[in-house]
Amino acid sequence: MKKSILIFIFLIISNYSLCQTGWINQSTCFPSNNNHTYSSIYALSSSVCYMTTRHLSTPMLDSNNYMIFKTSNAGLNWSLISQGNGYYIRAVQFINENTAYAVGGHYYYYPTLENDYGQVVTKSTNGGVNWVIVFEIDMPLINYSIEYTSLSFFDANTGWVCAMDGGIRKTTNGGINWTAQVTPTTFNKTSIRFANSQYGWVTGSGGNIAYTTNGGVNWLMQTSGTTNKLNSVLFIDLNTGWACGQGGSILKTVNSGTNWIFQNYNTTDVYNSLAFINSNSGWIAGNNKVIATTNGGNNWTEQLSNSNASFESISFCSTQVGWVCGSRSVYATTSGGTNIKKTGTNIPGAFKLYQNYPNPFNPVTKIMFDIPPFEGGKGGMLVLKVYNILGKEIETLVNEKKSLGTYEITFDGNRFASGVYFYTLFIDKFSETKKMLILK
Repeated sequence: MKKSILIFIFLIISNYSLCQTGWINQSTCFPSNNNHTYSSIYALSSSVCYMTTRHLSTPMLDSNNYMIFKTSNAGLNWSLISQGNGYYIRAVQFINENTAYAVGGHYYYYPTLENDYGQVVTKSTNGGVNWVIVFEIDMPLINYSIEYTSLSFFDANTGWVCAMDGGIRKTTNGGINWTAQVTPTTFNKTSIRFANSQYGWVTGSGGNIAYTTNGGVNWLMQTSGTTNKLNSVLFIDLNTGWACGQGGSILKTVNSGTNWIFQNYNTTDVYNSLAFINSNSGWIAGNNKVIATTNGGNNWTEQLSNSNASFESISFCSTQVGWVCGSRSVYATTSGGTNIKKTGTNIPGAFKLYQNYPNPFNPVTKIMFDIPPFEGGKGGMLVLKVYNILGKEIETLVNEKKSLGTYEITFDGNRFASGVYFYTLFIDKFSETKKMLILK
């Protein structure tokens, strides 16, 4: 009994320390170790989430197999609910806890003979436990990838899939029949998203974006302003959408894609997956990091960094609860990914920025500040930035609306050299700056 209590306390302390970064590593919560790449994650609710695998770390040795994991308790435990051979999975979408679709492909490698590639669409009607292939194409004697990369289902019957060979297919009867659709420009398709049964967008190589207003009967090209490959597209309504991809490309439109505006955060990053809950709150997963915005993409803040993880998929079910996966890493958040938290219930009497502690520090320190009643007692937009000794902004820690109270945020200086830095709090007509020292 004492041993169980000690283990329980240890888990609480461990999770609490991880929560200070806003994201909890759940990579060790799986029932078995495997060398698969986690390819797609889908948050159905704050408790229920599904995750798929694409292939082994050395795909040519054994590529045509998959695993599907599920959690029903917010990631405290993950179960392997399905696995099989014959194909791998690139993306999954659950319509509800019973009906789901997944897309991917297969290839067989023969060192002295040929390559054999294919496309697969599968469907489950019992919560992902069993899967039936509803569409498949096999293309022997080719040497390039053709698998289906993305899917977008409007309901259990109507959906679209897109492929690396440039193809788009649509079903209106739950996958029984599929109709091929064609865009004016042929390009490798990486992501497809429909806002309703008629309006949809597809992105891919060369910065290409195509859209339809009649369910895919006709597709028209849009001007993205980039030639970088676009890996993900998402629309929250008929007007507002985002796309992201290579070369740090983050694009936004507020007029259905007639114009796309750049919102770059770092031009050297590769961004793979988008998640937006509303017009303000969004996240992007990419190589080694997750970034977030609380103002529609005008500003982005790095929330999670892992040099050993190439994040491929991110999914949120609310502004607070979400998951991200890639390589062999899975992280979850119940705070929107932010590492800022209220520290008490007292109402401050004045604005105040506290000295960070510890100081000097290596590499983590905490910063506290007070927000008193203002703007009718509701709080307001708060910005907390870090600058180097030359006055150059190096990181935005907070850029969001906060209510009154005392807050604490953790700053990780691991990426920065030893030296003097400054942090400044801006809110309403108040601003204050403090000095801190990284000592490595």
